[in-house]
Parts: sequence; structure tokens; C-alpha cells
Amino acid sequence: MIKIMSIFFCVIVVTSCSSMKNVGIRPLSIKVLDSKTKKPMKGVVVYYMLKTINVNDRIFIVFRNPELKYKDIIKEIKIFYTDKNGIITVDNVRINMSKKDLYLEEMIFINVDIKLKDSNVPDIIKAIKFWKAGRYLIDYHTFFNPLNNNIGKCIFTSSTWYLNPEMYGGTMRAKYDIIYNSKGLQKEKEYFVIYLERITPQRKEKYMKFLENEKKKYDDYGRDVYNKLIEEVNKKKNQ
Repeated sequence: MIKIMSIFFCVIVVTSCSSMKNVGIRPLSIKVLDSKTKKPMKGVVVYYMLKTINVNDRIFIVFRNPELKYKDIIKEIKIFYTDKNGIITVDNVRINMSKKDLYLEEMIFINVDIKLKDSNVPDIIKAIKFWKAGRYLIDYHTFFNPLNNNIGKCIFTSSTWYLNPEMYGGTMRAKYDIIYNSKGLQKEKEYFVIYLERITPQRKEKYMKFLENEKKKYDDYGRDVYNKLIEEVNKKKNQ
């Protein structure tokens, strides 16, 4: 029995390792400017996150699982600060991908940070907590703009498919605006110039209108679903 289990374990390990592929990520540079002065902004915090969407259709690798399970896997996470020219550079990133990794997503948050009870935690712990909060592009309650006069930005990049803003709740959040960069990871390299807008009453008003439109959209969708459900119930009653 022990011998059989050992052989089974070796098959699992060999199968898992043989399915991994080392992939290089295109280099990129980001230059951050103040939208009003057009001057470079030094010391702006930038979170760089790279994840895969992983599908699990097996139990212990060899047995097929009838229920597909999807999960996010962190592949790379770093914290940068812009230099005196407002620039950060991300290069020489290589990751291992398995056959279960369907596609890559890259998220870069600029002038967005997370409030923690303990401010002395290592950067890697802070980055992981930020990733857990930011990966779904929601208005997380402890997000804030370190440069509190400027709204943040998020560059959301995919590897293989078109990013539809409607699928992710549009382009605005309370603390940042989103730039959707479909299939950007297929490029050889990228260079972004990001203008951080000032937080003004007009921007706040624009965001409130955006929220109202989103709420109405979801209310209308829920109402349509409810009405269809009632129709189905009434049909069954009359049969």
C-alpha cells in the first residue's frame, strides 16, 4: 500500500512540474504627471500586481472533477515609488504558468494605498493585503490617496481578451479611475503617461452621478429578473 501511494505521489509531482511553462512579461514604463501643472510627480506609490485565472477540473490531477473551479493566483506583486522624473519601470518579470492558468491579468494602482492598523508591516505583507482588497476593482473602505489632492489611477491589462468596462462596473471608483488596456500583455513593450487629476467638487459630483446611473442599471436588471421569474411562476400555475 505504501509503495502504491509513493508511486501515485511521484506521478502527481512529475505531471505537475512538466506542465509548467516559464513566461516573460513585456517591460513597461509609467510616467506620472500632475494634470494641472504637467510636472512630474516624485514619490508616488505604485502597486504592480500580476495574476492568473486558474481553472481546476481535476481531483488529485488524475481524476476529472465535474465541477469546474476558478481562482485567482498571485504571480507577481511589487511596490514602486516614482523617481524625480515621475517614472517607474517594470522589467525582467518572468513567471511560471501551468496548463490550468487560462489567462493573465495585470493591475497597476497609482496613488492608491491601503490603511492598515499596523503601519510597520513589511512591504510584501502590505502588498498582499492590498491585492486581496483591490483585485476585484471595488471601492474598498480602507483605500486612500496618499497625495490627497489627486485622484488615483488603475491600469487594468489583460493577456488575451477584450476588457469590457461594463463587466467591471465602469471606469470610476471613489479613489481612482480605471484605464482598460485590453490585450496589452501581448505587446513587446508599453509606455504610459498618466495624468493624476485634482480632486475637485466637479469630480465628486461626476462620481455621484456615476453611482446613481450604476444603481439604476442594477435596479433595472433586478426588476427584469424578478418580472421574468413572476411570469414563469404564473405560467406554471395556469398549466
